[in-house]
Amino acid sequence: MSRLRALLVTLFCLLPLIGFAKDPVSGMLERICPGSSSQFVIQLKGSPDSEEDYFELESRSGKIIIRGNSYVNIATGLNWYLKYYAGVHLSWNCMTADLPEPLPAVSSKIRRSTTLRQRYDFNYCTFSYSMAFWGWEEWEREIDWMALHGDNCL
Repeated sequence: MSRLRALLVTLFCLLPLIGFAKDPVSGMLERICPGSSSQFVIQLKGSPDSEEDYFELESRSGKIIIRGNSYVNIATGLNWYLKYYAGVHLSWNCMTADLPEPLPAVSSKIRRSTTLRQRYDFNYCTFSYSMAFWGWEEWEREIDWMALHGDNCL
């Protein structure tokens, strides 16, 4: 199972290298709300091997800036922004949304961090009962869901 999780996280991080988007979070934004990635600035800062994982949110020049020390942490910051600022709730069964125009500004910089290095998803039955029959559409949605919720290992 840990190999499967490692493969999924690796695929999420490699998507920009194979031409799907400039970064995996922008690609996710396009799946959530087509055309919305241009309203966000994604900044990968720091090392994923640091002692704490973090994301930061702020507004500048009419855009929402999301930065973090890994793309999973940036995706978690995106989920935070969507939930607490844009009033958007994404569920596994509905990973699309219409974002408000204009996007609500972040009044002052927000930083959230954790020292918990391993954050996981699933139980053992899920793998054998349903996921064995999934296609790419289900896996892509699951990878997005895991990243939005900070899951980084199996």
